[in-house]
Amino acid sequence: MDASESYEKSRQLREEEYKKSPPVIQAHHRRQIREKRPGTPHLINRLVCKDGFSMSVQASADHGCTPRTNLTSGQYTHWEVGFPRPHEPLLAPYIDALGQIANYVPTHVIDRIIHKHGGLK
Repeated sequence: MDASESYEKSRQLREEEYKKSPPVIQAHHRRQIREKRPGTPHLINRLVCKDGFSMSVQASADHGCTPRTNLTSGQYTHWEVGFPRPHEPLLAPYIDALGQIANYVPTHVIDRIIHKHGGLK
């Protein structure tokens, strides 16, 4: 097995492990909402990854998410992502003209970003 085959095999194994793990963002959202006082806005704290990357990930009746309602379960399929620091190429297809807000970002893309940056701090 040459180096490129070895690398590809390693990448495939990492991808399989990633697919087996539950969505990180949904669990994080449930925890954050559960800790809020009733009647407060459905805003959750900025996500900070182990390598220092950070982004705001929101979902509620007031955000670009699916479903566009206030859920406490975290079972959104798409999320609004704001102010990624530094720039994250995986958000490029969803980002607005100013490069600040990405609407309707699928859960799997957010989880891939979190995984890429070493997980949540």
